[in-house]
Formats: sequence, structure tokens, C-alpha cells
Amino acid sequence: MEAEKRLEGVDLKIALVEQVHPWDVSMRIDGLRPEREEDLRRRVIEQLQKRWKFESQSGIRTTKGVSNLGSSSPPIDVSVLVPSLNRSYIADLESDVRAIVVEGLDQRDVQIDEGNGQAQACVCVAVSPGDRIVLEPPFSWRSDGAWVNHPSGRTTWNIGVPLNSGSFDVALLQLSNGASSGVAMNQVMVGLANSTAWGKELCAFNTCIGRTVSVFQGRTNSTPITMLLSRDSCGTGADTVFFRKPGFLGIWHDVGHFCPNQFWNAFGGTIAIFDWVMD
Repeated sequence: MEAEKRLEGVDLKIALVEQVHPWDVSMRIDGLRPEREEDLRRRVIEQLQKRWKFESQSGIRTTKGVSNLGSSSPPIDVSVLVPSLNRSYIADLESDVRAIVVEGLDQRDVQIDEGNGQAQACVCVAVSPGDRIVLEPPFSWRSDGAWVNHPSGRTTWNIGVPLNSGSFDVALLQLSNGASSGVAMNQVMVGLANSTAWGKELCAFNTCIGRTVSVFQGRTNSTPITMLLSRDSCGTGADTVFFRKPGFLGIWHDVGHFCPNQFWNAFGGTIAIFDWVMD
């Protein structure tokens, strides 16, 4: 009852959480010239939609390799992180992505770091864990990328966040400008408090390598545990966060994640404290 009262006073509520299907992939492309990224993204998604098999099993499997564009070009890391399918399906998916990368690019498309003369380029395809918490711009706390206070003058926004498509799990998000705390626009300080009786976890997810770091609350605790995430590139940093909890027989499972293609637009440069208030 108290959790419902707290949610009645929020400034905003995220309206949509969708179930994620095995073919609902997100992509991370780094180290390539911008004019080539969109074309490559489109071609990879089209091919995966043709190839994808709808039969899936539980669990996640990662395959990773290197595509070389030629002797005069640096390699590009290619990774596919998908719900576990038949091994031959996984191999086919990775081969498809690698073939498109080799066919569609040459060494002129790979950006070189002027500082060290090296290139770090990658094309990563993944299905993020749990249901998709949809972030739809424009965001009330942003204007042309800059932070906007609440119309009342408050420096924080209180936002109700459903964590799964069944609306069983809900968090109260307190969002504030991180600039005064030294949080850069390519960073976000995320935290987890727990108003429920059972353990909860908030994890960072990288499209190239999967789960990275996390914060854990084993019991009810109103004091948030925080971690600083950075966007970075390829296999470093985070693309989004996802929420986990124990279910039947105490077995932990993924609940929901923020859509990776809008996560940094929404939360870059902020302090985002989630209080898990209903489960």
C-alpha cells in the first residue's frame, strides 16, 4: 500500500514495457566512419531477420571472432550475443554478420585514433536481458541534450518505472543532474535501493560482451548502492542496465532492461537512483 502511495506522487510514468523476442536485436558499431554505420546496421538487421530461427531455449551464448578487411587494414571485432539456439544457428548468424562486414567495408571506413595511430572497431549484435523498458524521446528532463529542472524548480525528477511487461515489478526512479558531482555526459551514476523483502540486483550490459558490473541489495535497504558507468567503446563500458530478482524456488532471473539505443540519450550525465518498490 505504501509503495502505491509513493507512486501516486511521481512526476512521470514510463508507459510501455515490451516482451523481447529472439529476433529483437540491438547493435553496437564503433570505430567506423558515421556515413557507413547506418548502411551496415541496416544490412545486418535485414540479414538476421531472414536467418533468425524462432525456436529458442533458455540461457545465453556468445560467439566472437575477428574480420580482417585486408593486410593493410586493422581487424574489426565481430560478436553475436543471442539467446541460446542450436549451435549451427549461432554459427550461421555470426558468419552472416562477418560476411556483411567484410563485403561492405574497406580500410578507409575504419577510424584511426590520432593519439596512438591504432584502430579499435567492432560490430556487435545482442539481445538484451529481460523485457524491454521503452524510452521514448523527447525526455522532459532534457532540452537539446542539456539538463532541465522540474517545472516546480526542483532539481530532481521522480519517475515511475515498470520493470517488466506484466507490471508486477515497479521501481521509483529519482533522477538528477550529475554535473555538480562530476558525472560527465558519457557517464551515468546508477544506484539501487530496495523497498521489498527479497534480494534485487541492477546490472550493466555491454552489447559486445554481455553482463559486466552490478550492484546488489540482499534485503530491504533504503540506502542505495551506486556504481559509475561509462559509455566507452566496443567491449568496455555499458550500453544499458537491466534488473534481476529471485523467482520460483529462489532461482534468479532477468526482469527488464532499458532499450540500449535510447539509454545514453536519456541518462547520460545524470544520477539515476532506482528504488525497487513493488514485486
